[in-house]
Amino acid sequence: MLFNSMVKRDLFSKVLIGIFVILAFLITFSLSWFRVFDVYELPLLDIRFQLRPTPYIDNKIVFIEIADDSIEKIGSWPFPREYHAMMVQALRSANVKSIFFDIFFSEEKKGDQELAQEMRIAGNVYVPSVFSADVSQELDFPLADEYEAEILDEFSNAAKGTGHINIIPDKDGKFRRIPPFIRFNGEYVPQLGFLMALDLMGVDIKNIIIEKGRYIKVNKDINIPLDERSNIIINFPGKWVDTFRHYSYVDVIRSYQAKAHGKKGIVDLSELEDSVCYIGMSSTASPDVHPSPYEPLYPGMGLHASLYNSIVNKAFIFRVSKAVNIGIMFFLMLCTYLCVQYTKKRYSILAFIIIISVFSFLAFIIFIWFGAWIDLFCPLFEAVLFYVATIFLKYLMEIKQREILEKELSIATKIQQSFLPLKVPEVSDMEIAVNMITAKQVGGDLYDFVKFTDKKIGIMIGDVSGKGVPAALYMAKAVSLFKQLVDNIAPENTLKQLNEILCKEASSNLFVTMSFAVFDLEKRVVSFSSGGHSPIMLCRKNEKNSIELENKEGLPLGIMECEFDKNKHSVEKGDVYVFYTDGVTEAMNKKGEMFEKERLAGVVLKSREKTAAEILSQIQQSVILYEQGNQHDDITVIVVKVG
Repeated sequence: MLFNSMVKRDLFSKVLIGIFVILAFLITFSLSWFRVFDVYELPLLDIRFQLRPTPYIDNKIVFIEIADDSIEKIGSWPFPREYHAMMVQALRSANVKSIFFDIFFSEEKKGDQELAQEMRIAGNVYVPSVFSADVSQELDFPLADEYEAEILDEFSNAAKGTGHINIIPDKDGKFRRIPPFIRFNGEYVPQLGFLMALDLMGVDIKNIIIEKGRYIKVNKDINIPLDERSNIIINFPGKWVDTFRHYSYVDVIRSYQAKAHGKKGIVDLSELEDSVCYIGMSSTASPDVHPSPYEPLYPGMGLHASLYNSIVNKAFIFRVSKAVNIGIMFFLMLCTYLCVQYTKKRYSILAFIIIISVFSFLAFIIFIWFGAWIDLFCPLFEAVLFYVATIFLKYLMEIKQREILEKELSIATKIQQSFLPLKVPEVSDMEIAVNMITAKQVGGDLYDFVKFTDKKIGIMIGDVSGKGVPAALYMAKAVSLFKQLVDNIAPENTLKQLNEILCKEASSNLFVTMSFAVFDLEKRVVSFSSGGHSPIMLCRKNEKNSIELENKEGLPLGIMECEFDKNKHSVEKGDVYVFYTDGVTEAMNKKGEMFEKERLAGVVLKSREKTAAEILSQIQQSVILYEQGNQHDDITVIVVKVG
């Protein structure tokens, strides 16, 4: 029966675990593959940006800001084109490498010819366009069907390069991606900053190798990673005010004018030599400010400059593939399962916290060193979900195992009880009452009655070291051997023979204390012997104190071979003999105080006029009341009253 229960339990566990793993696989695969939690994943990416050390920033990148001060001093926005023409003159005079206008020239205005002429002379000016594009397609660049802001032919012909400046918002509304190309009218229109970076590196855009959804190979040293929608993830170097060099638009203009008149300006234009200049809006009311990982308002030209900075420094951010993220999640799930299965309950939560903390730390370190964006939220969410589910599954299995164990223990209890006397034998002029209360379903206390004649009976009581199933099995063995050995012989010889067998067969490190007494009411004498057991308590009818019937020698049975004392004591009418195990005298209250022999003697002395059954009831009630539900050991009491 036990074998069948174990087989069924094992099969149930395997089926349950199998179903759970399959469900976990399907849930994990779906959540990760379809980026369900990206709205929560993206803020965790931002935290990595904010906590990492500041990366290398190219000192040649310069922002010329059209901020509130410039608008206030010049008068209004948009500025007359003459100002932009003067700006190109000023930057040309400073020998800058490139000029990036983050300003649209899509409408004809006064001063266009002058600005276009300055662009031709400078030969290093880049002007943008913006498309209305569909960014939903995977493994391809966005597809545009029309312009939102088209460059006038006059400027596109005058500029060194033209391209788009579209940026892609993520699910949370922040801007972290730039498409390197947009498909329009069968052609690939490059991103303006990307084109400018290629020109400055001397790379012809026609010679680059594009693997959509994977990378752009610029040359043998530079591979720009792409996400699954073929966008470049922007490697922001920091907050707007903390990165790159910043100059005021109006200050540069006025400094150029001052220099032309031989005066010193606010800005030393020589500082701009060999720089890459980005000209654009940064005023608080500008429509070209967007939320970024670092701050809610980040000027658009900062995104383009960050892209250029990452290209020239070969420092890119890339998101690991879906397959890698799923593999990481399964590894975390495996670690979580091992954590739950092979750590103690009180340590499993600590071990789990260590696992997810180490994973989070490694993800952060990998981001800093390699620019690899490993998903955090989905794996952590799955790990927590799996941890809770595994704990719950383990709890269910433990309940199932407990139910099976309780059934097995119930059977074991019945088997154990079968080794004990079914009823108390009747003896002339003697009342006998007995009861056993086990601390667990099975216990290690034992007793037996051997009726030799109508007026001669043997009473044995014992206590196996330990508790539970091992003690119960040892108890069954001791009782069985006792029944085989007991005969109309002296108690000390019975214990000696039993001890010799238990010592020879000792293999469990258990032993049993035992007292065996033979009452002969014809001779009015009791013969007894004990092997390390609690002494028999005797309360005489007219005496104020109890008497302890104990041995001088005799070790517990099963430890080593030894001799046992032969003892005799007279039996008188009204005598009350109490046999008990140490679960009575060592019973503890909530203060940790023991019941002790004196308290037991007091109960017996007060109730000795009652029947044996009533005396037994008084003893057990006193012990139970004293412990207040805190029983820690088996309690066995035999009361004998001589008539």
